[in-house]
Amino acid sequence: MRLKTVIAIALITLGIVVITYSDITFKTRVKPIDVPEVHSETNRRHIIHPMTKVVVLVGGIGLFVVYTKKK
Repeated sequence: MRLKTVIAIALITLGIVVITYSDITFKTRVKPIDVPEVHSETNRRHIIHPMTKVVVLVGGIGLFVVYTKKK
């Protein structure tokens, strides 16, 4: 298989997984204050936007269709 076809299949799989499990989030660490004597960190939770999920899935399908038709 070609690299572009593998990338397309990976995007399709990722899109399906992310759409299926809608509670997939990621966290980042945030430093709210920067004072030498005080150290404080918080975690911020980010939700993956639904449109991003659709774009990943459609992009993977589009890449797959384009690169498999070139043969």
